[in-house]
Amino acid sequence: MIGIEGNIGTGKTLYLVRCLKQDSDNGKNIYTNLDLKGIKHKNFDIDEFLTGDNNKELFNATIGLDEITVMMDCRLGSSKQNLLMGYLVLQSRKRNIDIYYTTQSLELVDYKRLVKYTSYIVFCEKFPDDKLEDFRKYSFFDTYNQTFNQKYMDIRPFYKYYDTNQIIEPLVKWKKKK
Repeated sequence: MIGIEGNIGTGKTLYLVRCLKQDSDNGKNIYTNLDLKGIKHKNFDIDEFLTGDNNKELFNATIGLDEITVMMDCRLGSSKQNLLMGYLVLQSRKRNIDIYYTTQSLELVDYKRLVKYTSYIVFCEKFPDDKLEDFRKYSFFDTYNQTFNQKYMDIRPFYKYYDTNQIIEPLVKWKKKK
């Protein structure tokens, strides 16, 4: 499981899309809450996959979730979508699923159900120099081996695969009280 953290506009979703494109090119089935263009994928519906008829379909896949806080906010620990996502996280190895997620802050995400099981954390940074606006610095932290390295990436090739202004909705719709 890989968590991608960074402030607004630092390239979190761009890095997520890069990972999804790479896995798609390598033949993995992609499930995501993003509307992707040019990358074969299916829309991710946690309720459908874990409680519906598609429960047996979600194997040998990559799941890419933008704005994971919308699904696993630390203040919503007992919500249905948080519990379902927790079940998926805990079953990801048995299902041979890679999960990538983005967040503006790991402190906002459910620690016990997600962050604790994250293998790598990618920290995203935007360069202050306007001449480098199409490049990002990505710092990788291996949580198990406690190692750290950095890479720089030209993000221009990944703009075409998604809408940077897409609003991410909760996976489970809120029911209005009567």
